[in-house]
Amino acid sequence: MEKLRLAAPPQTATVSFALEPAHNAATSLMLLCDADETSGLDEWVYETARSLAPELARVNSLVIGSLGAIDRLGTSSWPSFPAWVDDLQAREAVSMRDSFLEDLIAGATKMLDEQPPEPEELLADRDGYVAFVERIHACKDACCDPVLTAEAHDLLTEPAAMQEMIVGHLRTMWTDVLADEWERRLPFLQQSVAAFEARALPDLSLDEAVQLVAGRELPGPWAEWEEQTEQIIFIPSPHLGPYLSTSGPIEGMMRMAFGARVPERVQPGSQALSRSELLMRLNALADDTRLRILQLLADEGELSAAEILARLELSQSATSRHLRQLTATGYVGVRKREGVNLYHLSRAGIGGTLDTLQEFLG
Repeated sequence: MEKLRLAAPPQTATVSFALEPAHNAATSLMLLCDADETSGLDEWVYETARSLAPELARVNSLVIGSLGAIDRLGTSSWPSFPAWVDDLQAREAVSMRDSFLEDLIAGATKMLDEQPPEPEELLADRDGYVAFVERIHACKDACCDPVLTAEAHDLLTEPAAMQEMIVGHLRTMWTDVLADEWERRLPFLQQSVAAFEARALPDLSLDEAVQLVAGRELPGPWAEWEEQTEQIIFIPSPHLGPYLSTSGPIEGMMRMAFGARVPERVQPGSQALSRSELLMRLNALADDTRLRILQLLADEGELSAAEILARLELSQSATSRHLRQLTATGYVGVRKREGVNLYHLSRAGIGGTLDTLQEFLG
């Protein structure tokens, strides 16, 4: 008699919702760096990115991207964004630099098929550091600006200057860009947290939690984190739209920012939440190229990105950008076969938008 094969139940985690002002505002700074390559974000992101002076925008990319300021949030919570910046200023500059390099090397160890260099080697070789960071970005299919990376290396060799650059820039961005927007959107975010907290939340797997919050499956590359996650803190962002942004898991804790909304089948206490949810969904449909992609998938079934760009005569970057928004909004599903992502129309996602519109209009 064949032995029974029992599948282990999925790892569950404690789920909570919080404003997390420092993590929340840092996510918005990151979005300013990504505005040119990402569609479907809150309009504040695009308006603010366009209004930034070129030098301020460059320094934001340097501090947030090349110097990894967001990665320095760690597992701690702060009552405000300025409180986190005060903490950064109080840290010892060399330790701050060394922890950045250790995290960079640890992340590379998981991705690169090579023995990563030691921190001392990276600090001593500017060109080698730039090449190392470029290989890391290539593994993540992300762009790397070699000029900013080289400038980041120069600052890493001068820890005090690095710390001064990070702290000074974050204070400027809070005062001149973020503070008024945070106060304006705070009631909206509080409504989102309250709506989710009103639900009885059992311990859930990471995938179940993402289904609850975002209404879609956990993105494929993140599935490996499930066994490492014991606690999930969801953070409603006023600017993320349909996307998710994660930090961790660190010491079993993951923070995941999502576009502020309310759970399905829960009546929001704020009309602003209803409008935000609806605008996010309709925004993805308000584009001729995205509608053509949906029509193509409806007619053809399942296609790869390469097949879609060939049929519609699109560029690779445009195809990637549109598919990312359609997938994040739930209109398109994706599965991997033999290493290739295959996309298909999600009728449930379309139906969800119709339901949301009907609920909004009563």
